[in-house]
Amino acid sequence: MQTPSTPPSNLRIGVLCGGASAERAVSLRSGKAVHEALLALGYTHSQLLDIQPGPQLLDILQSAQLDVAFLALHGTLGEDGAIQGLLDWLKIPYTGNSLAACALSMNKSLTKKVLRANVLPVLDDTTLACPYDPAAQAQALQAESNLTLPLMIKPAAQGSSVGASKVSQWHELPEALAKAQKAALDVPTPQTLAQVVLEPFVSGVDATVGVLMQNEQLVATPVLMLKPKNEAWYNEVAKYTEGETEFLLPAPLSATLTAALQHAAIQTHLALGCSGVSRTDFILPDANSSQPHSAPFYILELNAIPGMTTLSDLPAQAKAMGIDFNQLVQLLLNTAPYAGRAILV
Repeated sequence: MQTPSTPPSNLRIGVLCGGASAERAVSLRSGKAVHEALLALGYTHSQLLDIQPGPQLLDILQSAQLDVAFLALHGTLGEDGAIQGLLDWLKIPYTGNSLAACALSMNKSLTKKVLRANVLPVLDDTTLACPYDPAAQAQALQAESNLTLPLMIKPAAQGSSVGASKVSQWHELPEALAKAQKAALDVPTPQTLAQVVLEPFVSGVDATVGVLMQNEQLVATPVLMLKPKNEAWYNEVAKYTEGETEFLLPAPLSATLTAALQHAAIQTHLALGCSGVSRTDFILPDANSSQPHSAPFYILELNAIPGMTTLSDLPAQAKAMGIDFNQLVQLLLNTAPYAGRAILV
């Protein structure tokens, strides 16, 4: 994996993880795995930084004297552009995507607007601004003729299915709206644009495709198909409980559909201004679905900082390409603009 752009082994790398989002536990696991890989790769000056928002964060980052920040943060303040903006001010290079790409891709409603403008397949949606009264909002939504059940209700700027619910009966809607609103507002900053997204529930199979920068070229990973064993949809339990989901990698799809999903992942990556790494999630409708669908798949969202735990999708997809976990960490480290340009001159 050593290339002309590989950083020197004495690089001071801070693996930033933890944070204060609903995905804190997952981020800590990602950070630990990344830190262990960096040490195995010979980056002995790496350190694991469990960070929290607040004035002390500035002191922590400055005292660490980092050459590079390896971002293993997920969710609000970590994946939405906030930490990227702070690192930009401090002139600390960091892995992955820019402030703008992170902020855009974190918001599902804005993401859909951009993808729709780029003629990429997304589901119709209704976006609600918070705060609202869940009962009154549910009554108003039920009166709208363009909304039909079942629906998926989820906060616009949360990941890992936090605050998301499937609504099959109208009487379930107030509780789902209350749950999504709580998750949308449960962030450590009042400046966050709190929204809730409603979209049709699609009966089908979840799939995901990663995008990596390899040899200065964007490369799509094999398609990973995910089938929850005991859940009605791919929710938080199915995602983070070992044995709850069947992983099919590479997915048993036609060559044509596989290529189309990989192409769509790269186009989504480019449309949202990503660089270096991303992972795009899809839903593939059942062939025998009672609802008509105009596309063989729909793009659900893009993850600007994909999970790096032992159960995460991107490491499994990379492994299927012949890239082991340590090599994947090296590829992600290579996305930071450290190189001799900043360190060795």
